[in-house]
Amino acid sequence: MIRNTHAKNPQYTISAYSDNAAVFEGPQGYVWTPDFQTKEWKSIKETVHTLVKVETHNHPTAVSPFAGAATGSGGEIRDEGAVGRGSKSKAGLSGFSVSDLNIPNSRQPWERDIGKPNHIASSLDIMLEAPIGSAAFNNEFGRPAINGYFRTLTTEVENHKG
Repeated sequence: MIRNTHAKNPQYTISAYSDNAAVFEGPQGYVWTPDFQTKEWKSIKETVHTLVKVETHNHPTAVSPFAGAATGSGGEIRDEGAVGRGSKSKAGLSGFSVSDLNIPNSRQPWERDIGKPNHIASSLDIMLEAPIGSAAFNNEFGRPAINGYFRTLTTEVENHKG
């Protein structure tokens, strides 16, 4: 579905689905660069493209919320730096979609406990630990996490057994 959207609207895209991140055409801007002859910094005007990378770390975060989300942020940083001739990571985001939280002594009327495998963390544990893990890795690297989202959804989908 996402690739189809890009195929129908490829304008402004320099790279997508080939280098583990996407690069969009950017505006002209001023950047600092060293002058190797004078050994001084100088400001030059050049095109500054925008790189976008999101790392899904569903399984690691489900098993170990803090570490799984932390290494998800680490994967973003790693992949951003490896795109094309390299880039500089500026900011990150963290997003979490889980089933109903089922907060003890605060269950909501719409929530159901659908169960989970023993090796998987609860939705509540993921939401208490994973955002901290993601923020910790971002902060230790010096990259602020400036955006994010949190959603819960539990739904039943019929299968061949009814």
